[in-house]
Amino acid sequence: MEDTAGQIMTYNDKLISAIREGNYEETVNCLLKGANVNYYDHGFTPLTASINNHDARISKLLLETERVSESELKSALSIAMSVKDKNITKEDKKKKIYSSISKSSKTPFSFKI
Repeated sequence: MEDTAGQIMTYNDKLISAIREGNYEETVNCLLKGANVNYYDHGFTPLTASINNHDARISKLLLETERVSESELKSALSIAMSVKDKNITKEDKKKKIYSSISKSSKTPFSFKI
């Protein structure tokens, strides 16, 4: 795959691009090809990009790889918690985030390493 500048994209770049487009199948493909789930691109990692897109299905997929670093998990949770809502407590936000992730569809396979 080539980007608009004609440069060859890595699987890490393809992963971020697929996530930003909400393309679940391409996200799975990139993960299977070995894309780094902790890759950092223009201020985002795959997990923070999926949270920024409000894409619980891709967020859950990334978390199920069990390859997301602890610091990335903390960063992603912080981003998700920063949403301003005067009528909801931090504990309620946590429950809402975890609930939306757990309710999204199951992945067809496991990425455990």
